[in-house]
This record gives sequence, C-alpha cells and structure tokens, in this order.
Amino acid sequence: MVVFGAPAAAAARAADAPSVDATSDDASTPELAPAAVGPTVAADAQRLDEVTISGSHNTYEKRGAHEANASSRYQNSRDNVFEYHFDALNDVQMIELDVFPMPDYSRSRTAWYVKHDFPLPGSVNDNNCPEAGRIGNGRDQDLRSCLEGLAGWHQRNPDHPLAVIKIEAKTGFWLGGSPAALDDLIANLSGGEGRTRIARDLIFTPRDLMGCERNQPSVCRYPTPDAAAKAGAWPTMGQLRGRFLFTIVPGEASSKGGPVADALHAAIGIPVTAATLRATDGVRQYASALRRGAAHLLFPTPLLTGATAGRDPRSDVFDTPEDVPYAVSFDMELGYLTGGQIPAAVATWLQANHFLRFTTFAKPAPTCTAGTAGDPCRRLWTARQADPARACRDAATRAVDLEAGSLAVRSVVRAYGTNAVTTDQERQGLSFVGQYGGGSPPTSLGAVVLGGAGAITWAGNRHDVFVRGTDGQLWQNFLDPGACRGWSGWLPLGGATITSDVSVVSWGAQSLHLFARSPARTLLHRWWDANGWSAWEDLGGSVVGSPSAAAWSPGRLDVVARDNQDRLTHRWWDGSRWAPWEVLGPQITTDPTIASMRPGRLDIFSRSTGGRLVQVTFDGTWRAPVDLLGGLASRPAVSVPGAGRMDVFVLGTDGRLWQRRYAEDTSRNDDGWSPWTVLGTATGPDISAAAWGSDRSYVYFRGNDGAVWQMWVPA
Repeated sequence: MVVFGAPAAAAARAADAPSVDATSDDASTPELAPAAVGPTVAADAQRLDEVTISGSHNTYEKRGAHEANASSRYQNSRDNVFEYHFDALNDVQMIELDVFPMPDYSRSRTAWYVKHDFPLPGSVNDNNCPEAGRIGNGRDQDLRSCLEGLAGWHQRNPDHPLAVIKIEAKTGFWLGGSPAALDDLIANLSGGEGRTRIARDLIFTPRDLMGCERNQPSVCRYPTPDAAAKAGAWPTMGQLRGRFLFTIVPGEASSKGGPVADALHAAIGIPVTAATLRATDGVRQYASALRRGAAHLLFPTPLLTGATAGRDPRSDVFDTPEDVPYAVSFDMELGYLTGGQIPAAVATWLQANHFLRFTTFAKPAPTCTAGTAGDPCRRLWTARQADPARACRDAATRAVDLEAGSLAVRSVVRAYGTNAVTTDQERQGLSFVGQYGGGSPPTSLGAVVLGGAGAITWAGNRHDVFVRGTDGQLWQNFLDPGACRGWSGWLPLGGATITSDVSVVSWGAQSLHLFARSPARTLLHRWWDANGWSAWEDLGGSVVGSPSAAAWSPGRLDVVARDNQDRLTHRWWDGSRWAPWEVLGPQITTDPTIASMRPGRLDIFSRSTGGRLVQVTFDGTWRAPVDLLGGLASRPAVSVPGAGRMDVFVLGTDGRLWQRRYAEDTSRNDDGWSPWTVLGTATGPDISAAAWGSDRSYVYFRGNDGAVWQMWVPA
C-alpha cells in the first residue's frame, strides 16, 4: 500500500506501515558513534566569538502595528513581528528592545519606556511586552514586564541556546535612570527594585569574561574585558546554554544626530548641541560605570558608523581613554560595511582581536537589478533573465526579494566575519544563519515512504525526486520549469520491487540513470532518455544498503556500494561496457555517497568503523582515505553546486543537520574545507542533497511522519 497526502493525515493512515524495509540490512537503528570533534560537538564547542547567530530588529513591534502606515517598511512582511517579544527567541538568538529611561514623577521612580518614538508627555508604552511577562495579559508595558517575559520564557525553555538581548538606549541615561539602575531592573543587584527578574547567575557579564570571582569581583584573571577578549577567553556555546547576554547600544540621536537630533529637539523643547548628543550616549556612560565598578551586567557596544584603517575605532567613541578596554563588542549597520565607511581592514582587526561583531540589516531585501560587475545580486539578476521559470518561481514565492537580501547578508557575513545579523525578516528565511542556514524551513512533499529520497537537478532547473513507496515500487515527483506550476505530485513508475533508496544521476539534458538494490541484493539500473523509461536491468553484485552513483561526463557512470563484508566497492560504465566490481579497501559502517565535481574526479564519503566521516578521492589514482572529523548518525549527502565545489551534509550524533563546504583552489594554503555549520534539526538518518544552480542546495530527509521533507540552504 502506498500512502500519499498531507503529512499528518498520511502518518495516521500509515500507522501500521513499517518505518523501514523489513528486508533491509539497515532495519535496525544505526549506532550513534561518539566524536571528540567535528559536527557532533561543533555548536557547543565553538566559542561565542567564532559563531554567527541570527537576530530580530525592533522585536518589540506589535503584530499588525505596521498595517497602520502604508509606507511602513513592514508592509510586505506581515510575519516579521511577534505576538510577544519573547516569541522571537523561538526563531532567533538575539532580540532588540528600544528603551527610553524617563522620570515618572507620579510614582517617584524611573519609567523605562519601550517604544520606537520619543515618549512625549502623556504618551504610553507601545510594544508587545505583556504585563508581568505573562501570556494573555495586556501588552504595552515598560521594560520591567519585558524582562519578566524573558524570565518566563527561560523557565519554559531552561536549556535554550544563548539569548542575546540588545538594549538600544535611545537617549542614554540623560533624562533618567543610570547604569546601576538598569542593572537593578534586570537582576536587583543592590535591592533597589525589590525583586529579581533575571538571576545574576543566568547572565554572562563582562566580569565573567574577565574571569572574576563572584564573591571577590576585584579578583580577576584578566584586568579588562579587552585583555580577556584578545586572549580568546570567550566561553563556548555549550557553556552558555540556558544563559543571557545583554548589550547596550547607543540610540540614533547620539550615534547619528542630524534629523534625529532635530526630532529630539522638537520633543523636549530645548536646543540639542553636539555635547548634548554625546551626553545621550548610554554606551559611554555604561562603560565608565563598568570600569568604576558601578555597573556589572551589560556589554557596552558602540555603533560604528565610520572608522579609519590602522586606528582603534574605540578611540573615536570614548572621551576617557581608560574606558576603551571595557568595550569588546560592536554594532555595525550593513550599509556602513558595504559602503566602505567601515574599511575591511577594521573589520578584520575586530575579528583578529576576538571582539564581537553585530550587524543590522533592518530594511526589506533589495530587488536585484543589473547592478555592477561582481555584485552577487547582479549574478542573481542575470540568472533570472536567462531563466524565466526561475524568475517566475522567485516572484511567486516572495513578497520582497528575500533571495537578494540573503545574498547581501551572506556576502557581509563572509567578508567581515559577523557574529550576529539582525533583520526585519527574521521569520521569512532571510537571515544568513539561524536554524536553517539562511535558506528555507523544511516543507513536506507529502509522501509516506521507505527510506530516503534520490534527487537531481538537470536540463537547467528541472528538479526530480525519486523514492521507494511503501509498496516497494519506484515513485517520482518533479518540479516543472515551464510555467510555475509547482510540483507534479507523486507519480508511480512501476517495474521491479526495490529494497533500497534510489540514487539518480544525469550525464546530459536527455539522460537520467537510476540505481537501487533488488530483493536478491543485487544492483539494479534503470534509465530514461528520449525514448522514455527502460525496464530495470540487473547488474549483479552483493549490495548491502543503498548504492550511490555519479556521472563526470557523457557516457561515464560510477557506482559505489557497501558489500556483504562491509567493504567499499566500486563499479563503472566506460561508455561501452560495465567494468567488474573492485574493492577499494576500507570497511565502512554506513552506505557510501559518491559525487563528481569535474571530469576525472570522484569523491566518496562514508562513516568509518571508528564512527568518523571519511573521504576517498580518485583524481587519476585512488588516494588514501582522509578523516574529515566528527561522528555522524547518517549516510552523508553531497551536492555539487559548481565545478570544483561540493557541499557535504550529515546528521550529527546530536540529531542536528550539519553542512561543510569544499572549494578546489590550488592557490590557497588550506585544504579547501570550510568549518562545520549547523543548519537545524533533522528527524531521521535518511538524508540526500542536490544542487540547484550555483547558489543553493536542496536537502531531503524523511520526517517522523514518514514523509519526504525538503529544505534549501545557501551553497
């Protein structure tokens, strides 16, 4: 019986179907091999200054607030705001709150307004923070309730990844409050607030970076945050689980002046001078208090709007040189980086000193135009001009040009090593990093299947996916590049029963070759050409698990498989005949995956008996296996987005999907491999991948519901 339809319904109807092929050697759950390094522990093992997280800009904006203004930057992005501010932390790891500390004469205390515009007399809060932080209470509360909401979110998610809370002090502490009062508001350090909202132990602070003793804050391993950062003393992401990090950034008045200063002048009714603007800079005030021991919790984070190569940018921010070493994190708007106001040499200097670099990309994604030569957006525009189907698909699936925005953000992250990117499109897949690596969240293709999927892009942007249905037969789903019709739906191809996943390759526009295992554990081959589909042919051998195939040129096919002695074996078609099976030597514990990124080159990936990811390469001769680090719980998946390039995907023993890129470049001194990047949570070991053009790879996996799921990530 084959079951198709919506994932939930399909899962319910197929509840009595086996989740794996009962005749398969892989019917038991794979052993999860431990690993000391690599993708299994990369997220937790990497230091905070070594990772990139995604963030939300103006997170306090209420759902639907943008609809009141037709010219609002939010008008095309209905989903970019949240019911409650803490909801954003389910999508990103950094949120932003705009804060105005003002006197509250009616209650003899500071009013900590959270809103975008200056609070004129009689104005109220304007945000999505519920009263006392409780779901269901009225919103439009001050910073106290916003913090209580974060505390409640932590209680519901105690093992959450590090949550970075960016406080934009719009007017600093010029009109009310103080650095110490802000500390009290958060953690009640002096008892002045009467209650603790977020416990001190849950917050990673500058003095924690310095290695100071909790009970003796003057006893520290490093004299300043600057010395600690330069020594690489940042904790790992694993050590920061379940904790918060607060930053304070300057408001627009102190950092930009101009029209913002004029608006502030109109609001408060007194002239705003340059000296006044500097007085509104809460970063300077907090850094000074931090140095003097009058503040403890937040990282002062200057906004860089310009810098000079060869000069410490902090010297242009702080009036007191002694305050400089207390700023080790920086906020930079994307436009200042791409526009050259912040030279690349300065960004490199920040990275070399292990300072934190945060980038804001607040505006909607740009629309790609012809642009200038070398511009990634121009390349996307050119591809769309050459492929109307792609242009149609992109326009139909995006209200704003998220793909163009993603290119812009990725370019900045790669060029400047940004540690966080905050956007207004945090729920629309724009962020470069985040849970799914800047691509798309998973979507279901609606079939309940046995094992994984075989996928391929060919003939331009034609995309085909092949699976083994619950009836043991071959099924196909394809994306028609003709007129944006979307996926074809699952089509039965009939033929012999197969007992493995399907591997598919193409050596030309009118060529598809499929490989699978027969019930007798021999290799099966089927192809499609201008004459239609062939029948399955039996190529013999002794195949355990699922085979994998590659085609480096027309007339050449290479197939690898695991034999009944768990050895890596290989067979190829040279254009006129099939060569006999050859044993390549190493024993493996997962089915192998083969890819070819150029003629004459083959790369095979599998898991060794030690639980490690290994690579075997043919480039005229077979090379010795190479250990690529890390434990894995799945067969590797590989896509080839261009000549000399590969993307490798594995399911780590932590249950998450990981990606590593390879670029062949003889001019480089490294081995061509990028570090491991976590993409999100996959739900089964049956993963596969296929490149779609040069800028994205599609990853397929079988979900807990037994259906095929698809997501794309930047290549």
